[in-house]
Amino acid sequence: MKNLNKFFCFLFVLGFSSLFHVAHTQNYLRVVDPKTTWRQTTPSITEATISVRPRGLYLEYGVYMTYSMQQTPYNTVRDTFEIQQYFTLPQGSAINDSWLWVENQIMKALLWDRWSATSVYEGIVKRRQDPSILYKNGETNYEYRIFPIIGNQTRRVKLNFYIPAKWSPSQLTAPLSLNMITTSARIPNVNLIVYESNDWKQPSVDIAPNATWESVVDSTFGPSK
Repeated sequence: MKNLNKFFCFLFVLGFSSLFHVAHTQNYLRVVDPKTTWRQTTPSITEATISVRPRGLYLEYGVYMTYSMQQTPYNTVRDTFEIQQYFTLPQGSAINDSWLWVENQIMKALLWDRWSATSVYEGIVKRRQDPSILYKNGETNYEYRIFPIIGNQTRRVKLNFYIPAKWSPSQLTAPLSLNMITTSARIPNVNLIVYESNDWKQPSVDIAPNATWESVVDSTFGPSK
């Protein structure tokens, strides 16, 4: 993999047009060999963490995922694939950041128009370097691509987005979007990191309403539950 200090090629595309609206409305995940597209399979997400932080009328979610092909037939150093992930977010959501780990360095996305970002991304894939690109294909539909993932290695990413919250005098609620993770060939355990605010002290989760929360100070996430 190339060092991105020479050429920053991690792209984030927010703008969209009906001309580019794809038919993929379902949530799914696959890896594809760009040179031989019939070689494709579903990878696993081996590690997943979701951080949740109140932000005014929204909840801010940070989704950290590590992809792996090691449980697929394409798991050697000679297998170079592209990750393709289609997912949805609730109406009114907004992605504001995308990050890609390159070796031990985390790189933040640039915001470009769709045509320019696609041209750069496709050119880099042909040169076998390290790009990532995120498209908004509709009001709730997104397309995420990362290249390359090597068969015997992993790729780590982070997506950051806002989801509208519903407030009551005693409660703040919003969906916990898991469809990016449940499309994995093997569904991993999910670490949920929740930050308190002055108006929101005790979190709860619909799928685990009786979960026991522990206050911790994490080296990455800081004070949280």
